[in-house]
Formats: sequence, C-alpha cells, structure tokens
Amino acid sequence: MAERRPTDSAPTITWSILWVFWLPLALMWILMGFEQPALNGVIARLPNAPIHLAAFEVAFGLALVIESPILQMLSAATALVVGKRSYRSMLRFMQAWAVGLTVAHIVLSRPAVFFWVTESVLGVHPEVVVPAQQVFTVLIPFAGMVGLRRLWQGALIRAGETGLVARTMVIRLFVTVGGLAAGLVWHRLAPETSPAGHLVGGGSLVLGVIAGAAASWWYFRRRVAPELTEGPGDTVKTIGELMAFYIPLSLTSIMLLVSRPVLAFGISRSIQPLLSLAAWPVVQSLLFIFTSVALSYQEAVVAKMGESQGNEGLLRRFGLLLGLSLTGLLAIMSFSPASTVWFTSVAGLTPDLVAVARPAMMILVGMPMIVTIRSYFSGVLVSRDRTGILGVSVAANTGVLLLLVFLLPSATTLSGAQVAATAFFSANLSQLLVLWYGQYRAARRLARRALQPTV
Repeated sequence: MAERRPTDSAPTITWSILWVFWLPLALMWILMGFEQPALNGVIARLPNAPIHLAAFEVAFGLALVIESPILQMLSAATALVVGKRSYRSMLRFMQAWAVGLTVAHIVLSRPAVFFWVTESVLGVHPEVVVPAQQVFTVLIPFAGMVGLRRLWQGALIRAGETGLVARTMVIRLFVTVGGLAAGLVWHRLAPETSPAGHLVGGGSLVLGVIAGAAASWWYFRRRVAPELTEGPGDTVKTIGELMAFYIPLSLTSIMLLVSRPVLAFGISRSIQPLLSLAAWPVVQSLLFIFTSVALSYQEAVVAKMGESQGNEGLLRRFGLLLGLSLTGLLAIMSFSPASTVWFTSVAGLTPDLVAVARPAMMILVGMPMIVTIRSYFSGVLVSRDRTGILGVSVAANTGVLLLLVFLLPSATTLSGAQVAATAFFSANLSQLLVLWYGQYRAARRLARRALQPTV
C-alpha cells in the first residue's frame, strides 16, 4: 500500500495546542480506566465475592477477545474518515465486523461451547465456569456497540471535536455507575431477590456501553455529519485496501485482549490460583488507569501527524514527558502504602487478596512508559499507512507471552498474579522493541528518499 505523507513539513501545533487537543482524549481513557475498579469494587462488596470476581474476569476477558478486532476502529476512523464517501465505506466496514463478532459471541455463549473452552482449553476453576457463562451471555451486545462507538468517536477526533469524545465517556460511566448503585441498593433492600455480583457487573457494563454508543452517534450526527463533503481528498478504499490497512492495526488490540484468557490459563497453573484469579483483574484495573492515559496518545499522534510531518519532533518530546510522568506516579502508588489503601478501601479486597495483588503491581511499574512509546510509534505508522510492522510486533508479543505462561508456573515459585505480571510486562516490552526497530527502518528509508535528486 502506498505511504500517505502530509504535504506540509512545517509544524502546525504548539505545546498548548497539543495539550488542549489531547486532554479530552486522556479524560476519555481515564474514565474507562475507572469503570473497571468500579465494577470490581461493587462485585467485591456483594456475597461470594472471590468466585464472582473470578467469573467476571473470565467472562469479560473472553468478551474482550471477541471485541478486540474492532478496538482500533478509533485510530482507523481518525486516519481515514475525511468526507461522506470515506465515512460511508468505513460504516459498512464496521457494520460487517459488528455482525460477525456478535454471531461469534452468541456461539461461544452456548453452554456446551463455553464449558469446553473454559474448562478443557483454559483450565478455569470449576466453581467459576457456570457464573462466568451467565455473565458472558449478558455481554452479547458488547462488541457491536463498542465498535460503532469508536467509529463515531474517531470521526469526532478527526474533526477536532475531542471534547465531545470525552463527553460520550462521561455518559457511559454515569450509566454504568448508576446500574452498579442500583444493584447495591437492591441487595441492601431485598438480598433474597437481588442478582449476584457478577450479573450486576455485567448488566451495568452493557447498559453503559449502549449509552456510550448512542451518545457518540448523537454528537456525530449533530456536529460532524453536516460538515462532511465529497471533496477530492475524500477517497474510498476498497475492501481489500481497508483490510490491508486495518488487519495489522487490529492485531495490536487482539493480542492485548487475547492476553487476558492466556494469562488466566497461566494463573490457573500457578501457585494460589483462585486468589490470583480474583486479585489479577483488580491489579489490571489499577494499571489501566495509568496506561489508559498513554493509550489516548495514539489518536493524538495519528491526527496531528496527518496535519504535518513537522509535528513529529514535538509529539515525540510530549510523549517522553508523558511516559516519565505516568511511570513516576505508578511507582509512588505501587511502592508506598497507597497501594494497600487502594486495594482495601477502593477495590474492597480482603487482606489475603491484597497480599497477592501488591507484589504483582510492583512488577508492572514500567508499563506506562512502554505503552506511551508504543502509542507514539503506532500513531506515526498509522498516519503514514505503514501498518504492516504492527503485525510483526504482535507476533513478538504473542511468542514471549506464551513462552513465559508455560515456563514460569513450572520453573518458579511465583504466585499466579506474579506470573501474569511478569509475562505481561515482558511481552509488551518485546513488542515495543520490534516497533522501535520498524520505526527506525522507516525513518531511514524516508531520509534516503529525501536525499535522492529529483529529475
């Protein structure tokens, strides 16, 4: 596929412009980051918490695997939706994904299929399997709604309406928290008829996702759709071109989310499997609060690199500052009593679960820097239509993750949560190294091309 480069090599942004553009995107991801602790915190405060926390983690992990191919629709829409024709082609592309993934979710939710996957393939604890299947069934609308929301949010970002993107996530979180609060009140008033914790979490999550998709469509329809034109730059990619662009990009999200059941498999084969299965989602939710801010940077890079290649230097310096700041904050949280306060007071974990969660959290301190740099490299590559190297980086991530998930439980005395943290950190580091090498090679090619004489 031909490389798309900005026509203007002069910078078009300043530090203040970038901050104003990026902060609503960061808020969007921060709000998503707080959704998981809220879900875990409510489930942890309802009866039979360890089993239901583990069940929700297994079901949500599998739902994320099914959803993963359309997570990068946010970056794709930011890069490609420039007018009416390109929007219509992207909408048809997204609708096809939504139908296919929803059918896959329905098939996997059937008890015979689900029990075989979780018990025979993933080795999930028998007490967890039945409640996990129940909440997985509740999550059937999840993938389609998330994909459509991210398409419309990407179009909003392309149009510079990042404040509206953050507003859609406020609406989603408000609805999710409202559902969780209703579940708690129901349990206090009528515990004999109230739903179990994993069902409260799953139902609230689905309601929030639907509300977020509806809000994104509304803002797109009101603020962006009337401004879309069919100008000369509004080119339509064929299905083959869209797949060539999107598949390597989507592999990044697929691997990130496939890692959840893979890590659950590793945890199940390690020391303290049940405690670790219950503690690991809480560790991930705390980590996500920090890495989500870094993830938000990818869309800013895609949008601003699309404006001018001259923005690259400022974007790189901004990303370095962001990564260092987030890593420092997570280090303070992980190695101080603040982590115990978080795990006990906010997440509602019992002391035995806190003892499993804290050591795992310490292993993951460097993740915000890894995710920030990865987001920068990915954003630059997407803005230039050079997504092929993303697939290679995912292959490296997958290989390291599988190797360590199989090796560490038998070769070490680490708890399941520590095994998961070590494998997750190492896999992401290997992916970053491949992306760095790919970006270095691409920059060298651009430099050589610039030095070639024109005829």
